[in-house]
Amino acid sequence: MRKILLASTLLLTLQGAPIFAQESATAAPEVITEEEQRARQYARDTFNKYDLDKDGVISQREFFVDVTKAFVEKDTNRDGVLSFEESNVRPQSQTDKLKGMMIEKKNDMQKKLGEKLIESTN
Repeated sequence: MRKILLASTLLLTLQGAPIFAQESATAAPEVITEEEQRARQYARDTFNKYDLDKDGVISQREFFVDVTKAFVEKDTNRDGVLSFEESNVRPQSQTDKLKGMMIEKKNDMQKKLGEKLIESTN
């Protein structure tokens, strides 16, 4: 009797398995906002910048190559040390990148505001 009950339970469980699999297969895909996509792409681009040999990992040597390059860029008088003033100077490319990001953010906010104004008038 115990074997029949166990076999019946197992059979019912196995018959229900495709239903559960089908439910999980039809689950809604993860929704990723445009902002999250940009953040993920920025993270990927930053990682790839440090992964010099493109092996999918960042070694200590690869990491310090970029840090050393940044140090050399900031050491404007080439004395081998950074003064407070030098440490706060951004290379031009970083400044331009920041300005571009700020302009993009401003444009996104203006676009969203415009869309909300249009919605409120309808």
